[in-house]
Amino acid sequence: MSQFPCPDWLKPAFKQRFDELAFAAGEYQINKEVRQNQETLMKRLRGELSEEQLKLLLEWDEAANYRNAIEKEQMYFAGIKDGILISKHFFGFMSADADKS
Repeated sequence: MSQFPCPDWLKPAFKQRFDELAFAAGEYQINKEVRQNQETLMKRLRGELSEEQLKLLLEWDEAANYRNAIEKEQMYFAGIKDGILISKHFFGFMSADADKS
C-alpha cells in the first residue's frame, strides 16, 4: 500500500505513530461533535433507506474511506520524507559552516 521506501523494521514504528495520532485526533472535541452528527445521520438513513439502498451506500462509504486512508498514508509518508530531506540539508549546511570556522 505504501509508496515510502524505508526499511521493513521502521514501518511498524511509523504505523504506530500514525495510529497514535489518529487516536488523539479522535479525542478532539470538534471530532467528537462531527462523529455525533455522523451517527445521527446514519440513524436517519437506516430509517429512510431500503436495506438494499443502505447496503449500497455503506459499500460506497467503505470505498471512499479506504481511498481517504490511502491518501492520508501517502501524505504522512511524504511529510516524513520531506522532513528527512530538510533535516539532511539543514544539518549539511550546519556541518559546512562548522568546517569553515
